[in-house]
Amino acid sequence: MPEHPGITTPTGRLTVDNRSLRAALDELCQAMDAMDIHERLQSLKAHIAILEHHANDVPDGPTANVQEILARKDFQPIRKTKTPLEHLQEWLVAWLERIFGRMPRGQPSDAESGGLWSNQWVQMGLWVSLTLLLAGGAVWLARRLRRPPTDAEDGTRIILGEPVALDLDADDLLAQAQAAAEAGDWRQAVRKVYIALLHELDRREVILLNPAWTNREYLSAVRAQARLYPAMHELTDRFDRLWYGQRQGSREDYERCLSRYQEVRAALPTTA
Repeated sequence: MPEHPGITTPTGRLTVDNRSLRAALDELCQAMDAMDIHERLQSLKAHIAILEHHANDVPDGPTANVQEILARKDFQPIRKTKTPLEHLQEWLVAWLERIFGRMPRGQPSDAESGGLWSNQWVQMGLWVSLTLLLAGGAVWLARRLRRPPTDAEDGTRIILGEPVALDLDADDLLAQAQAAAEAGDWRQAVRKVYIALLHELDRREVILLNPAWTNREYLSAVRAQARLYPAMHELTDRFDRLWYGQRQGSREDYERCLSRYQEVRAALPTTA
């Protein structure tokens, strides 16, 4: 008879201590009186019957309430789910094992001697590949998000919030600036000069027009170009004061901006 047998009951599994029972049986085996043996056996039988009765009892009262609570879903062990990275790792491992499995081998491969993943060089190569893949994806996504939108479907492009027809060039915009100046609208004249400058910078591939950019972002894009930046900086400041500062401006403002425009344009590289 085992000393500590495990018994499964309706309420779970428990371990029984049979040491006292074994001692009683050993003592019984050593007894010589038949009547004494019979009495001891009857006592043991009654004791076993009591244990069996209680072992099969269905819990009630507070015990039953505890069992019901513990059986709820909220108290069940948490099953760990795989993360997307773990799924990707398993897919890469399986793919590498298929690739290496097709190669001729004279000795047991890693897949046969503990799995390909157990090889530290394979692990290193896998993680490097995964890192490069994620980095490449991040760079592609960043470029995708920062790429200027294409021209509008209605045949216009947006420069500082203003639609400009695709068939207009910088000279056409300067002509509009001249017309505004003749009408005494100096704010609009300066704005047209500034938009003409951005249009020309885009045509010469110095910057890329972006509908979401402000004039300061365009200025920052040419900061490293010493031949362009000073004149464009002055033109940007004057444009800010007139357009965003709600000032009427003057002929001097217009002529000064036009002069800075010509200075920047003269410093631009020629296109093929």
